[in-house]
Amino acid sequence: MYGNGYQYGQEGEWLGELLAVPVDPRYHEPVTVVQFDHQYEALWAGTESGMLYTLQCPMLTRYSSWPAHPSSVLDLLVLSDCAVSVSSSRVVLSSHGGFTRAAANLTDQADGWVSAVVEPGTGSGRLLLAGSSGQLYTHDLITNKVTLQGGGPVAGDGLTHLCGPVGHRGAVAAATAAGRVLLIDSRTTWQSTSTTIAHSGGISAIDVSGDMLATCGYSRRMGTLVDDNCIKVFDSRSALRPLYTVACACPGMLAWHPATACTLLAASPTGMFTITDPSNPATLEQYQVDTAGDSLRCAAVSPSGESFVFGGGGGYCHLWSASMTPRVTARSRTIQKLTQPQRQVWMGQTFCCNLSSLCRPFVWSGCICCVWWWRWLLPLVVTPRPAQNLTQPRQVWV
Repeated sequence: MYGNGYQYGQEGEWLGELLAVPVDPRYHEPVTVVQFDHQYEALWAGTESGMLYTLQCPMLTRYSSWPAHPSSVLDLLVLSDCAVSVSSSRVVLSSHGGFTRAAANLTDQADGWVSAVVEPGTGSGRLLLAGSSGQLYTHDLITNKVTLQGGGPVAGDGLTHLCGPVGHRGAVAAATAAGRVLLIDSRTTWQSTSTTIAHSGGISAIDVSGDMLATCGYSRRMGTLVDDNCIKVFDSRSALRPLYTVACACPGMLAWHPATACTLLAASPTGMFTITDPSNPATLEQYQVDTAGDSLRCAAVSPSGESFVFGGGGGYCHLWSASMTPRVTARSRTIQKLTQPQRQVWMGQTFCCNLSSLCRPFVWSGCICCVWWWRWLLPLVVTPRPAQNLTQPRQVWV
């Protein structure tokens, strides 16, 4: 399993690929976004067709799946016991089993949602949505209402990413299609308080850790859009100020390590990913994911910092870790797992008749207890007959 011989960590642990499994064995569609759950040992994944999946970790066995969006899932935001998924025309708040708690559709056909973030200072009750035209929307998850923020577009060149909060200021970092990074704040009616040009050709990924903000993207050379082979880290304490520049081959995905300070994960669509400390270039470590010709589309780090997951264009999720039994959650001591309802056993027979089945059409399942339940409980749920029909002969069930 760890024959590649990769080493990770100060204790000499071996980092390698635990397994690579398809999200759905029937339909191999590209995985566009992945995120680890913050409460359970589970992984959220969204696909290009709008499907959402919850997978059990570390074996990545499918727990549930459901169609949540009519188009590709662009962003996924995990809350305490649910997750918010965003597509170009729909935002959905879903539970692990696929129950939709709140949903809203975009009525403006000229705009499209691209990203979402929890609005600072509101707990988890209100979202901030970014539109491709540069407009900002707020979605109240309690009343399920979407409101367009006044004051005009935040960025005239359009928004591509939202990330936050930045430090303790309550600000949110936004990336534009022209490669600019903005700091927007609710105290200034979501207008830009600081801005800088990070990448001249656009930003492909952005992530925030405390007061540090990391970006990667593209640059223009002689009118051609090429990958910018570096990661730029900015300090946002007073204003956006360049802090570090890390050389990296074609980075397209970024994620700060949640357990180790100033440790950054950068992945390339080619399958190569880098773990480095931007303040110390000597700590740079590079690894290669065996994608079998597919490109990587997304990456995420677990809250415990023990697992890395990469979503591929061929529908596969690649789980990497330095432990044979990695943990996902970091808040609880005991490993919490999603559990499905189990069938009860009664005298050696499968007790498959519960009270909820009385509301569904009877289907013969070959179980003796089914006949017993339906023979004695069915008269309790049928509609009483009129008094004049009592003289007619009763129908006897055989």
